[in-house]
Amino acid sequence: MMNEIEKYNKCWQTIGVYGNGTCEKIDKYIHCRNCSEYAKAGRNLLNREITTNQIEEWTELYSIPKKQEDSQTISVIIFRLENEWFALKTIYFQETIATKPIHTVPFRTNKELMGLVNVSGELLLVVSAHNLFELTNTYDSISNKSFARMIVISRNNQRCVLPVDEVSGVRQINVSIIQKPPVTLSKTPTSLSSGIFQLNNRSIGLIDEDKLFASIERILQW
Repeated sequence: MMNEIEKYNKCWQTIGVYGNGTCEKIDKYIHCRNCSEYAKAGRNLLNREITTNQIEEWTELYSIPKKQEDSQTISVIIFRLENEWFALKTIYFQETIATKPIHTVPFRTNKELMGLVNVSGELLLVVSAHNLFELTNTYDSISNKSFARMIVISRNNQRCVLPVDEVSGVRQINVSIIQKPPVTLSKTPTSLSSGIFQLNNRSIGLIDEDKLFASIERILQW
């Protein structure tokens, strides 16, 4: 059977399109893959007898225990507010956009609810991330805005925009490197961090999404 397969292999490799092109069937089939001889060789290849050596080789291969893949990772978007770095799980992150003008909402705009911004034709409410995390500077007072961005976040179909000072990008984080936040931080009622981890010589706070969106919901209540 192997000799028969080799015969067919030589067909397209010698006189076919992969050879000298002298096969009389080329005009009819244009390409060897359209020819019945090519298809027949493929069927013979699949139907060939399995040798004892192959069985032993495959048995040995499949008997090797699979390495356990590390599924204990989470995907996060990392961003900066002033000198502090934070991470939010990407299941709550939709997109990063360039900074845009924020339109005030009469009788509603304040230090927490900054206003509205147009995102792909949709007006979304803008919440002050600096205020959420109780940082001293406001978004408007940041002097260096060259890295400033806006991130769109969402949960339960509730979308809003957070202005941030820099976006590092999306990273895969192994949960084993996440530590509990310092006692002084965890005991703060307004703390939004559920953990902390080190990445590229940076200390990054992992945001507690339940606390984050609860705070946002409170701000957005009319």
